[in-house]
Amino acid sequence: MKRVCVLILLLASGLLVPLAPSRAADLQAGWYANIVGIEIWLYGPEGGYRPGPGGSFYTEGQYGPFLVTNGSYYGKQYVSVPTNAYGVGPDQTLVLPVSFPGIGGELIAQVLVDWQTNYDPNQMRLELWRERDNGSQELMWTQLQAGVKWGSRGTGYDTYAEGPYYFKINVLPEPTGVASLLLGLGGLSVLMRRRRADQ
Repeated sequence: MKRVCVLILLLASGLLVPLAPSRAADLQAGWYANIVGIEIWLYGPEGGYRPGPGGSFYTEGQYGPFLVTNGSYYGKQYVSVPTNAYGVGPDQTLVLPVSFPGIGGELIAQVLVDWQTNYDPNQMRLELWRERDNGSQELMWTQLQAGVKWGSRGTGYDTYAEGPYYFKINVLPEPTGVASLLLGLGGLSVLMRRRRADQ
């Protein structure tokens, strides 16, 4: 009888785990990311660095739960959530293209990003991406610190200015399906140990 119960429990947990949806992010109203600026730095004529063009943004408005402001202003992009948003999934990931006028295919010293964030990196992340000339997408930088943070970060050192470049506010759902599976396996393990102890 005990073997039948164990078999039923195992089958039930195996059937129910795929039905358990992975939990999406729950976002409270407030600001989440501020791209203060992005610049490409070039090599100078005598080996030093010189600032190249700054990036411009053209994204502004409401995109799913996210409100993007100052989209037409040089070098700034604010991302907030005006009202609480529940069940936000990866399909709501926000893409913010960056335009660098006059840059194309030349060797650059670095890409410099000035940023501020206020989020849980287990739910969302600010990321800088670029598309390479071969069509592949390359993650250049991501901000993984929780809470209110700010800083300046260089990336893409000594590479060619392949593009386009774009930021992502990447929404990351919590994998509760995996957690349910582990919980079910843990319960099954306890049941098996009790069974062995009773014998």
